Amino acid sequence: MRIARLVLLVFGLMFLGFGLAFAAAPWSMAKLLGLQATSPQAVTELRAFYGGLEIGLGAFMIASAATRRWMRAGLQCLLVVCAGIAAGRVFGLAIDNSASTLMGAALATELAGAVLAIVALNRLESSRHAALRPD
Repeated sequence: MRIARLVLLVFGLMFLGFGLAFAAAPWSMAKLLGLQATSPQAVTELRAFYGGLEIGLGAFMIASAATRRWMRAGLQCLLVVCAGIAAGRVFGLAIDNSASTLMGAALATELAGAVLAIVALNRLESSRHAALRPD
């Protein structure tokens, strides 16, 4: 259960941090990623989607780390979100010729999140089965 809690906390804090940064400073964050916010609507979209969505994901993962009944759901969420983002990034890298150090680091982080979620889910399941096993 410790690894599940740690994985959820680390990735929850990462999502929360990025979300807060995008909500508070969308122009700076967009520039960091090579995006352009050219209208008030674009800035609001950055705040809402990159900010709000990531804040929500981060809050859910942190809450999942603190609540044993939510841990499995939190890890499943982390797995699906990281795998989905990684798949989209691989597709983009393949067709957009967008390889860079930043893209590589982001992909490595996303793949690590997916793999760590799988490991933590397996450990959580093993400990659950061990607790149910009669001695």
